[in-house]
Formats: sequence, structure tokens, C-alpha cells
Amino acid sequence: MLTAGEASGDHYGAQLLNELRRRRPRLASFGLGGKEMEAAGFNRIVRAEDVAHMGITEVIRHMPYIYGEYRRLVDAIKERRPDVAILIDFPDVNLRLARELKKLDIPVLYFVSPQLWAWKRRRLRWVQQRVDRMLVIFPFEEKFYRARGVDAAFVGHPLAELPSPPSHVKIMPGNMG
Repeated sequence: MLTAGEASGDHYGAQLLNELRRRRPRLASFGLGGKEMEAAGFNRIVRAEDVAHMGITEVIRHMPYIYGEYRRLVDAIKERRPDVAILIDFPDVNLRLARELKKLDIPVLYFVSPQLWAWKRRRLRWVQQRVDRMLVIFPFEEKFYRARGVDAAFVGHPLAELPSPPSHVKIMPGNMG
């Protein structure tokens, strides 16, 4: 089971699914995701584009629908009982979902950590209680989490594999190209 509620998470989730399927061709996956994950063979129980809203008024206006979709995802998890849950970024939803997964004794891997070291440190307690392993994209995050009793592993940044811009393209402050 995977969850990715934002475009970047959908992209990372699709890359992850492609690699997992390369290693385990018969892998079945489901959850919350976008079109890229769906193209990678993911069964979307909840469509990311239907629940990812920006701004407090947008969220409030869509709250009944969003909560209904969240409940539908939890029901699917209870019914399908996945071997593992991989939660990608999207902390407002994923940290709450991790609580449900722990109640069901489903191991939780969290990829692309919430930036607890920078803000919302109160969420650290939730990570300590609900996440079995944090897969971090910045080297210092591994030390941060381990010092606080969270099993963490630095896995690299998904964008680190992007090719460098052509040499004729100069990216400098005040000059975006």
C-alpha cells in the first residue's frame, strides 16, 4: 500500500513502483496516488488530485469529501491487509494514516520525511510512535531521527539523478536561464 498526495510524491511513487515491480513482477499495490503511479500499475483507491487542496478555505470547503475518501482508503487497508505501507511525504494525511496502520499492525515506511527538524517538531512524537522506518533524502536527517530514537536510513534525494543542465544554460540569482 502506498500513499502520495502531491505531484512530487506521485512522481517518486511511480519511480519506486517501477523499481519494485522490476524486482517483484507480480507485486500488487494500491492506495492514494496520482496518474504517474497509476501508469506504473498502481490501483488508485483514492485519486491524489481529488484530495490535494491548497489553502484553508479550499480544504474546509472540500472537507466532507476528503474525509470520506480517507475513510474509503482506511476501509480498503482493513480489507486488503497489505504486507507494508509506504507513505510518501504528505504529512497532514500520512501521519494520521500511520496511526491507523499501526493499529492494524502493518509496518510503516515513510519516504521523504516531514521537515520536523525545521518546523512542527510536535509531530516528532507521532513519527516515534507510528513509523517503523524513516527513509530520508538528506544526509543530516538520518542523524536527526536516530538521535531521537527513530530508525532512519539515508536513501538519497530522488532529484539527485537528474542530468545537469546543458553548459550553455547559466542559472544565477536574478537570471533564471
